[in-house]
Amino acid sequence: DAAATDAEIASWAALTSELEYEYNYGTVGDFSKLQTLVTQSEALLTPQQAANYPEMAVAELSDVVAGCKSLILGNKASQGLIDQWYTALQTAQTRYKSTEGFVFDDSSVTRGYDTDRGFIHPGALHTQADFDRVKALLDAKDATIVAAYEKLKANAYSQSNVTTYPVETIVRGGGVGENYMNAARGAAMAYQNALRWKISGEKAHADKAIHKL
Repeated sequence: DAAATDAEIASWAALTSELEYEYNYGTVGDFSKLQTLVTQSEALLTPQQAANYPEMAVAELSDVVAGCKSLILGNKASQGLIDQWYTALQTAQTRYKSTEGFVFDDSSVTRGYDTDRGFIHPGALHTQADFDRVKALLDAKDATIVAAYEKLKANAYSQSNVTTYPVETIVRGGGVGENYMNAARGAAMAYQNALRWKISGEKAHADKAIHKL
């Protein structure tokens, strides 16, 4: 048996890519069922309806709806690809509905141990000197710093009562059912709450950052 040559491998890769493209975009399929489900999902995402669901559940369903709308707008997908997105949206909608009225209770979350031991992380974005400078500029009413801090305080992710919607499995890649942005949003919430704690000293923000992590 002989090993495949680089040229043969490249040829097979190209053929695989062509077959995958043909499967996904060969003959344009029927978008009607997907469009109906998108319309139903958008009705669940109106501000009045979304107020009954956790923020992260709203975000996850919104992500899948956006993907489906992009697919419909392109008007090139095969029935197989349309069906994949239809299933993904069905799943997201079912998960969304199951969270109605959910309120996360973090009252039992306790601080495990004190990490304020003087360690300076080599990969950290900020140092204590940075926070000392920011606080001094806030006290001095520096217009630029005050405006920036007000933007941080106004961000939804920086609130000490912000909620997340954890999932058991993080999916990234493949184009269908991706939900990795849930983890990204959770990281942003932890980071922004940590910033507010370091600047204001409000324990509620420290607790929220720890809980998110």
